[in-house]
Amino acid sequence: MHKIPFAWLNVTSDRQKLIFSMLAISFAVFLMLIQIGFKQALVDSNTAFLRLLDYDLVMISKRRYTSFIEQTFPRSTLISTRGVDGVLDSCPLYQTTSIWKPIGQALRRPIRVYAVSTHCRANPFRSAGIDPKLLQQDYSVIADQLSRPEYGSLKPGVEAELDRRRIRIIDEFQLGADFSTDGTLIISDATFLRLFSEQPTGIEGNPRQTLDEVDFGLIQLKKGGDLNHVKKMISQRLAKDVIILTKNEMISNEASYWNNATPIGFLFNLGTIMGFAVGVLIVRNLLTTELEVNASQYATLKAIGHSNRVLQKYVVQQGLLLCCLGLPGGVLLSHVVYDQVSRATGLNMRLNIHVVMVVGLLTLAIGAISGVLAAKKLVQIDPVNILETQG
Repeated sequence: MHKIPFAWLNVTSDRQKLIFSMLAISFAVFLMLIQIGFKQALVDSNTAFLRLLDYDLVMISKRRYTSFIEQTFPRSTLISTRGVDGVLDSCPLYQTTSIWKPIGQALRRPIRVYAVSTHCRANPFRSAGIDPKLLQQDYSVIADQLSRPEYGSLKPGVEAELDRRRIRIIDEFQLGADFSTDGTLIISDATFLRLFSEQPTGIEGNPRQTLDEVDFGLIQLKKGGDLNHVKKMISQRLAKDVIILTKNEMISNEASYWNNATPIGFLFNLGTIMGFAVGVLIVRNLLTTELEVNASQYATLKAIGHSNRVLQKYVVQQGLLLCCLGLPGGVLLSHVVYDQVSRATGLNMRLNIHVVMVVGLLTLAIGAISGVLAAKKLVQIDPVNILETQG
């Protein structure tokens, strides 16, 4: 008697029961994939703009523990890095949140605005195909086409109101919404100053009346420059109120904040654990029921010499087989939901191979754990009592 054929025949002996079992396991897989998907979207969406930028090092205020907190530092500190050997350019980037209003509509929505100098030597948006030089015309903007549909059309040529001033969209890019903002615009630093010079900024709420207060300092190195050496050289010149990070460090810090410092990350982790627990409960009950229905068969196997340990292996194998059969259905359903959620919210939800592999391993763990728990019932099966009762 071979292990896998026995388990397979036992699992597939009742087709109606098999289909029910596959659907139940697919539901557990779906629960885990949805929670992990939202958690991944949380991190990916809130780090998307940082990944969009083309830079090697970034300078930020020490008080800026996450990118959307408006904490600035002096522009002169950033400019001083241009004298460091290996630095190609250091470009200031400004950030704020404003109010977007389509022309002729009463709807107003908050929108995130980034501003960049049109005179930077190195294009900080090169990798995204965005040309800041297009923004030299006053009150012109580049709009994110993956912003929420509630903003209306964001195609080039469209005019709207930004902070009660009329602006015109001249180009587009693709970014997507995140958990703090539904839309994004890019403007020039000159337009930024005209629009928001009196707008309170930072925790203190002081108006930013000049461009001397910078949100991010984007530093690009010359070709062949030593990243760690240049970072060390710049750090030695820095004032105590700013820090310098590599692009990977900045993204990692932002991801860590959303994962660990917010209740959202905790809730998604808890949801994944709950999905795993539901899966264990479902598969354990399925296997336990199968043991009860086929108690006489297991008693016969015991009577002819098969040990509890051998039979427990068969039960674990059945759990693994059930989970393998239920996995594709959960993945397929999740793929459909991912796509719909992404379209409806603008969040960056992708069912990639990494997520599928993680949930696949969790699903196999569900099968193994459930099999071990259900197999304990085998010890209670007494061949003599069961066979005498049937006789």
